[in-house]
Amino acid sequence: MKELSTILALEPQEPKLLARLKKKVSENFSCDKKNSLRDLCLICIYYDIIGHHRTDACLRVLTGCMFSGNHDRWAFVEAGLALSARRARIGNNASARQECLQRISQVGFVKERLKGVLLRSIEQNIKNARDGRSRSSERSIIRACRISEQGWRESLHMELVFIIEHVIDSQDVSLLEKELDENRFGLRGLLEE
Repeated sequence: MKELSTILALEPQEPKLLARLKKKVSENFSCDKKNSLRDLCLICIYYDIIGHHRTDACLRVLTGCMFSGNHDRWAFVEAGLALSARRARIGNNASARQECLQRISQVGFVKERLKGVLLRSIEQNIKNARDGRSRSSERSIIRACRISEQGWRESLHMELVFIIEHVIDSQDVSLLEKELDENRFGLRGLLEE
């Protein structure tokens, strides 16, 4: 897949996390592998956060994967579709946005997610990880808490984008957007560590 190899080309001065993710995806990408989808989804998210010019190309590859009945794998494609819908909305492309949201809705579980139960659980886990980092002086514990915080922040990003794109037409999302901005700032900081 030529587009994928272009997306995954290593660049000078690239954050180590992105380089590691790219290496993993380039070695063995498949729409049938949960880890491949997760890693490509994270590349898309970090590209979006840093304003990388290959974000849309990365999202095209990720969202080109179809639902195969496995919700664990689909979650990462769904996150890519939600991010694509967001980028389409910001770019005033209503039909592309609607197409992404329709694909998400076809698989289901939208109403349950919009209640925010998963969102609040993720937020609590981030707080716990940050508290663990601040209370410890042992390097291994600080590193483990940092990795935990990063993973939960990535999940929070996916969930916030999902919720915002599904409710923005019917309710005020300014608080959710503020939370997303703060989380993006936190992820950017973790990316640069």
